[in-house]
Amino acid sequence: MQNDIPISSLKGIDKTIATMCDKNGDGKLQSMLGEVSIFNKVKSTVKGDTFQFEGKVYNKDGTINYIMKPTNESFFTIQANSDNQSQATGDKTSKTNTDKSQKLPDFKQEKLPPITSKPVSTRVAKPVISRPVPMKLSSDVRTNYNWSVEAFEGVIDKMTPKSSVLRGRAKDFIDAAKANGVDPRFLLGIAMFESGGGTSVRAKDKHDVGGLLGRKFTSVSQSIQAIAKTISTNYGKGHKSADSIAFPYTRSKASAPLWKRKVVEFANLATKYYKA
Repeated sequence: MQNDIPISSLKGIDKTIATMCDKNGDGKLQSMLGEVSIFNKVKSTVKGDTFQFEGKVYNKDGTINYIMKPTNESFFTIQANSDNQSQATGDKTSKTNTDKSQKLPDFKQEKLPPITSKPVSTRVAKPVISRPVPMKLSSDVRTNYNWSVEAFEGVIDKMTPKSSVLRGRAKDFIDAAKANGVDPRFLLGIAMFESGGGTSVRAKDKHDVGGLLGRKFTSVSQSIQAIAKTISTNYGKGHKSADSIAFPYTRSKASAPLWKRKVVEFANLATKYYKA
């Protein structure tokens, strides 16, 4: 096409904008598809080293500097009975309603966190705290103290009898927690409740410490990973606390109230033993 503009021939902000306007991703701006006109329109919004595109303000390297956010949410809406009111009150009211137009929201600039050079992860980062704090039924199950294996192993030893299959599994809990974005205490609380502290027949014979019926495990480690994965999956569906996760995990409205209460109790027992 005669009017195509090779993006590689451009530099700086022009090249950045051209890349964003390249809708078909062929490395060229095509006038017939309107990409050149979009490019020219965006270029007109360049201010210093930034430019505005589709409601966002970008730096010259293409990273986001600001997003445009409404400062008010008041919109004029025409009432359903406005026509009837117009007829009832005469031409004056009718003219008043007709002259009103929809008020668009004002906008403000909001500064985003500093941009890093690392790839952006789709997983939501867990808030890391300096020391573990008590959990509540409404607590976000991501909240996590950066446990050492030794410290967590000491907690498990204080919570379980010597015959427990949960002993020596601190690393499994921590690794599964980190891989799935879950507080390891919450995983331990589930395992403690579902396996009787790691002493149940099902825990010892079938390696199932999470009460995940219908599934087979070759090791306790695999069972712990399955607990973490199940919690992570439900978290992605909006179940972010013990209160919310209880029903989808147990699949029983009758069992859920006791489950969430005991799991949180065991998680808080871990916190208590850590501080002791």
